[in-house]
Amino acid sequence: MTELAEHEILVTSDSDVEVAPNYLREVVAPLLDPKVGMVTCVYRARTPPDSGRADAIGMSVEMTAGVLVANLLEGMKFGLGPTIAVKKEALARIGGYQHWRLLRQRLHDRPPDRRSRLSRRAFTICHRACGQSEEFSSHVDNQFRWAKSTRYSRRKAFRQRLDFRFALRTSRLVAAIALGKTGLGLALLGAALLNRILESWLVGWGVVRDPWP
Repeated sequence: MTELAEHEILVTSDSDVEVAPNYLREVVAPLLDPKVGMVTCVYRARTPPDSGRADAIGMSVEMTAGVLVANLLEGMKFGLGPTIAVKKEALARIGGYQHWRLLRQRLHDRPPDRRSRLSRRAFTICHRACGQSEEFSSHVDNQFRWAKSTRYSRRKAFRQRLDFRFALRTSRLVAAIALGKTGLGLALLGAALLNRILESWLVGWGVVRDPWP
């Protein structure tokens, strides 16, 4: 299909997303900059009432927060399935879609005029998280599956996420109790919970405009 495409910007998307009528106009805007070769977007989850809202909130909040931190620390070295827009000539430089698994890294390794960018147009994309169960065990299974995917594709980022977002909070509580400082441990746990509440509001609503967080 690439060879038959008449225009110079190619956009791929997962099949389980919804977009607004102005989606293409907004998504391709960063590619008008000659220094940008690829654009990807964060997105919010949209679930019907009978699907798992815990997974949906995690998608809108935790996944988005991880992407924003990665972009802040090292720039976009990956693309997100719901939207990847790429210039045809940039794609040709790395061998086309047959090298899809290496596309994001190869584009990032190119000179500055071929770099990747994270679009700010998150509100145009909704992920249809259908068929998710409300059962806690199903939610845990999904979290493990996504964590394994991150560990496989981005080991350094996975270790940072494990150390700073999960293990650190648990270890503080355990260490405080072991030292006989139960009150301090509970205070630290409360601070961690408050941090997650603020993250849910600032990222889930402030960035991707998901009303559930």
